[in-house]
Amino acid sequence: MRKHLWSIALSLAGTSALAAPPVAHDSWIRATPPNVATAAAYARIEGAGTADRLIGARTDVCDHVEIHTHVAQNGVMTMTEIEALAIPAGGAAALAPGGDHLMLIGLRQPLKAGDTVTFTLVFEESGEVAVPFEVRDARTQALPQPSSHR
Repeated sequence: MRKHLWSIALSLAGTSALAAPPVAHDSWIRATPPNVATAAAYARIEGAGTADRLIGARTDVCDHVEIHTHVAQNGVMTMTEIEALAIPAGGAAALAPGGDHLMLIGLRQPLKAGDTVTFTLVFEESGEVAVPFEVRDARTQALPQPSSHR
């Protein structure tokens, strides 16, 4: 019986180690001028031992947050809401200018460079994770370079 309990305990310990939540790095939001109703937030989200999906986010500075991507339609790039963002096991997903991002809708106040806004990121498998996002002046951020397809 004791051997069986140790086996269960070790099995559960291994499961919880694999279920570590994804980790967000370089998380930031574009600063906004007064009277602007939306803003975009970015981060690099690294997966842990198992694949996961970002299925939502919230913060107190806006009415709601959507996960967005850019889609080409009739030769024009448009933003559109997506249901989830895949986070590969041991890999990463980027929320970046010109790509996938979090869209803050119904801002309740201007976002000033230097401030920090806490988000609750909601993952399908890992649950909720609080992440601080630094508000930055987008004019000082390096934009991603287009990839070359040779």
